[in-house]
Parts: sequence; structure tokens; C-alpha cells
Amino acid sequence: AEDGDRLFVEGVDEFVSTDGVNVAAPYAGVIEFDGDLIAGWRDYVDARTIDAMRAGGGIPPHVAELIDRPAA
Repeated sequence: AEDGDRLFVEGVDEFVSTDGVNVAAPYAGVIEFDGDLIAGWRDYVDARTIDAMRAGGGIPPHVAELIDRPAA
């Protein structure tokens, strides 16, 4: 989503940890521009969800739902 000089992005980064655990880390971010330059960048993640997956808890349903969405 875009509003003036702000861009909202979201996604899920999937990776296999060095321990062989599949992790899917959902994130959201806001990027602010000043002309062609990035003036600010904020990322938001749920560290508890990521830590639970790394501990072997598997991918929770709300993250699986994000992964299953069609790409835009």
C-alpha cells in the first residue's frame, strides 16, 4: 500500500535454520521516502512466533494462512 511518501510492505521470509528447522517469519514494514531517497525504514516482526518455530513448535495456523495467500 502506498500513501504519499510512505510505502507499506508485508511478507513472509521462509528459511531452514542451521538446526534444520523450517521457519516462516512474517514481517511488515514502512518505508518513507524523501524524493528518490529512503528517509526512514521500520520493520515489524513477531519474535515470539519465530522463536517458537525455531524451538520446534512448527508453523502456526496464522502464519500458514499468510504463506498460502497468492502473491500480489
